[in-house]
Amino acid sequence: MYARLKNLRKTRHLSQTFVAKKLNIPRTALVAIESNKRKISAEELKNFSELYNVSLDEIMYGTPKTVADNNTSRLVEKFSTLSTSAQNEILNFVDFKMHYQT
Repeated sequence: MYARLKNLRKTRHLSQTFVAKKLNIPRTALVAIESNKRKISAEELKNFSELYNVSLDEIMYGTPKTVADNNTSRLVEKFSTLSTSAQNEILNFVDFKMHYQT
């Protein structure tokens, strides 16, 4: 994972100083993270993910999520905030679309 963080930074042509400032950590901390001499917090991991615009899966395992995975996650997140009535309307619409898809 630490080598992937370094690789993500380098492929984006970003300096350690720039990334450290963006993540609000000392450059020495970034050097230690990239060389596997310092553990990374969950918050820092999230910040790396946002800065490099990659999924946590890609940072941790080297496997990017597919667009379908990202769309599914977004859909579930938004769906869960709707009222029961609105959720039922959407489910009915999905049933309709599945029945009449061309």
